[in-house]
Amino acid sequence: MQHYEVEGNQITFKDSRYYYQDGHFCPSISTILEAYPKDYSFYKWLKENGEDSDRIKEAAGQKGSNVHKMTEDYDEGLQVSLLNDNLHQQWSVAEWAMFTRYVEFRAATQDDMEIKAVEMRLIDLELREAGTLDRYVVLKGKNMILDVKTSNAIYPSYWLQLAAYRRLFERKSGIKIDAVGIVWLNAKTRGSAVGKYQGKGWQLIIREDSSHDMDLFECTKKLWLEQNKDVTPQNVSYQLSYKKETL
Repeated sequence: MQHYEVEGNQITFKDSRYYYQDGHFCPSISTILEAYPKDYSFYKWLKENGEDSDRIKEAAGQKGSNVHKMTEDYDEGLQVSLLNDNLHQQWSVAEWAMFTRYVEFRAATQDDMEIKAVEMRLIDLELREAGTLDRYVVLKGKNMILDVKTSNAIYPSYWLQLAAYRRLFERKSGIKIDAVGIVWLNAKTRGSAVGKYQGKGWQLIIREDSSHDMDLFECTKKLWLEQNKDVTPQNVSYQLSYKKETL
């Protein structure tokens, strides 16, 4: 999603916390979930890392974005390479390892799963929420929404995010979703298991019922709206180019 607009010699960077449509804006589901309570382990981690916490979070976010980009290109049929045309490494070893696990996941599900949509943008002005779901697939005859995760753990808020995506998708498409799932590319699994889609370092975790997660998301959304009722997007504009005048 493009987060800037160019008009004449001015560029405006849009607030990435929001999605825009027809002159209106909606907070992203991930932004709404910032109001979800953090547990003890989060504050313990924050205390242990202190000033480095922002840098670590930023690096983890960039790693996740890079892996998502590789999996997206792969599912679109593009060639994904570790080295560029100049034989320079494009991705870190950790990123490439996670992407390799995604390739293994796709191979393990190739006979059972059909990908219907990749990186699908959803926005609902009535609900005032928006997001981009990773995959809409049909797995063994069931309509599913899948999210690719590279984190060290599967956090409860992930299921709230998927529940919200599920509702947005069903409202937009009219298609009933049977289950949601997380393709975890940083799992602690050591290999395959009978009856499960998993391998060394990756696994697919499926949840059919999202009703409880949806209830929790609605509570979280109420908190976020209360905290941000007077907040508007913080767009920033700059001149697009400059040229020093000669005297």
